[in-house]
Amino acid sequence: ENKLPEAMSKYQDARTDAPEKAELHYNIGNVYYAENRFQDAINSYEQAMLKGATPLKSRARYNLGNATYRMAQRKESGEKLEEALGLAKKSLEHYKDARYLRKKAMGRSFKEDADLNHNIQFAQREVRRIRDKILKRQQEQQKKQDQQKKDDQKQEQKQDQQQQQNQQQQNQEQSQDKKEQKQKQQGEQNEQQKKEQKEEQKQQGEQNEQQKKEQKEEQKQKQKQAQKLTPEQAKRMLEQLTEKEKEELKKRMMRYGGGRYVEKDW
Repeated sequence: ENKLPEAMSKYQDARTDAPEKAELHYNIGNVYYAENRFQDAINSYEQAMLKGATPLKSRARYNLGNATYRMAQRKESGEKLEEALGLAKKSLEHYKDARYLRKKAMGRSFKEDADLNHNIQFAQREVRRIRDKILKRQQEQQKKQDQQKKDDQKQEQKQDQQQQQNQQQQNQEQSQDKKEQKQKQQGEQNEQQKKEQKEEQKQQGEQNEQQKKEQKEEQKQKQKQAQKLTPEQAKRMLEQLTEKEKEELKKRMMRYGGGRYVEKDW
C-alpha cells in the first residue's frame, strides 16, 4: 500500500504549524523525490538548506545532488544535452558540498561515506560522458553540414553546368537561326539578282531586236534611196557602205538592172 500521500499530508500539516523547521522541508523533499517530482524535491531541499543545521544541510545537499542528477537524465532523454550537462555539473557540485559539510559537521571523527564518494565519482563520469556525447553530436552535425555543403556545391555546379549547356544550346540555336536567316536573305538576294538579270537580258534582247529592226529598216531605206540616187550620191553612199552592204546592194541593183551589173568608175 502506497503511504506517500499520507506521509506528505502529515508533513505539510506539520509545516503549517512550524514553517521554520528544516527537518519538515527535508522530509517533504524526500516524499517528492519518491514520487519522481524532482523539481519540487529540489525546492524543498533548498528550503531545508536555508533553515537547517550543518548535519541536515549535508544530507539535504546529498539529496539535492540525487534530484538534480535525475533532472539531468530527463533533459538528456529529451536530447537537451547542454541543459543535461549543466545539471550534471550541478549534481557533482552538490555531492562535493555534501562531503564538505559532512566533514565539517563530524570534525575529527569524520569518516568517508562510500555512497557519497561513489556518487561523486559517478557524477564526474556522467559529466564527461555527456560532454563527449555533445562533442560527438557536434561533430556529427558538422559532418552533416560539411556533407550538405558539398552536396549544395555539387548541386550548384550541376546547375551551373546545366545553365552553361542551356546557354551553349541557345547560342547554337541563335547562331543556326542567324545562319539560316543569312542563307535565306542570300537566297532572296540571289533570286532577286536572277530576276534582275533576266529582266536585263529581256530588255537587252528587246533592245537588240529593236536595233535589228531599225538596222533592217535603215537598210531598206538606203536601198530605196540607192535606186533614186544620182551617180554622185551613189558613189558617196558606196564609200560609206561596208563590204557586206556593198555585196547586198550589188545583188539588188543587178535585179533592178535586168540581171546585169556593171561596175563603173565614177
